[in-house]
Amino acid sequence: SRNIDRHKFIGYLVHKVLYDIVELKIEIYFFVLFVIHTVNCWLVYWLLNKITKQTWTNTVISSIFCYRFYLWWFSNIHVYLATLFGLLFVAVWLQYLSRPGRMKFVLWLIWPLMVFSYGPSVLLPLALIPATMVIKKSFSLNLIKPLLPFIFLLFVYLVLFVFTPDSLERFTSESNPYKSD
Repeated sequence: SRNIDRHKFIGYLVHKVLYDIVELKIEIYFFVLFVIHTVNCWLVYWLLNKITKQTWTNTVISSIFCYRFYLWWFSNIHVYLATLFGLLFVAVWLQYLSRPGRMKFVLWLIWPLMVFSYGPSVLLPLALIPATMVIKKSFSLNLIKPLLPFIFLLFVYLVLFVFTPDSLERFTSESNPYKSD
């Protein structure tokens, strides 16, 4: 794996467990991807129904999400797991908004699983701030207070993983096909 992927270890752990159990029976790997994707599809549908009661629209959007299932590479496990944990994070956040309480502690269990499945999911708590304002139709610092530590961790993450020499080398290297002259 590239050095830049060293923090995506949740998917690698799933891969190792599967290899230890079934070795190279590829059907099992595809089945695991299918199960995770199916759970993700149901979570998308459930979350859309929680936000809006437009059943037909939610069904169409969820169906489009389901259609986007691609099994070709097991390396997609990182994206599937990050999606799963991201959707769970959103679900717990919505639950917290409707009934504040201990649910915010569940966010702390899900966040590392989400981030260490696929790094860009570290941005999700930041995206939940404007989404929360839209859903609640108001802005209150008290309302988003449980998200603020995750925003702080976003900056820590950027320093630790994005602004490291090997990550910067990826974008400044002469062999980078996206580098403009």
